[in-house]
Amino acid sequence: MNEVRHPSRAAVLISQNRAVAEAARRDWETAHRMAANNDKYLDLVARTAADLHATVEITGLAGACQPDHQLDVNPVRQTTVLLVVRG
Repeated sequence: MNEVRHPSRAAVLISQNRAVAEAARRDWETAHRMAANNDKYLDLVARTAADLHATVEITGLAGACQPDHQLDVNPVRQTTVLLVVRG
């Protein structure tokens, strides 16, 4: 290991080492923040895919539930149904 014979040289080396250590700490913190953002992004992608899958499934179910008969247009029956529903 090189000996440092001058106090001013030692002060310069300490200052440089401190700057390098600070830069390494900032890089480490940035890497952790980016990793957390990546996890959030992956979670968002997964939820979006699940939502799209559910939308397709619900659309398919709604299409399969199309009534095969005409809607009952009897006003008395409609009133009865409304009273039961609102009841």
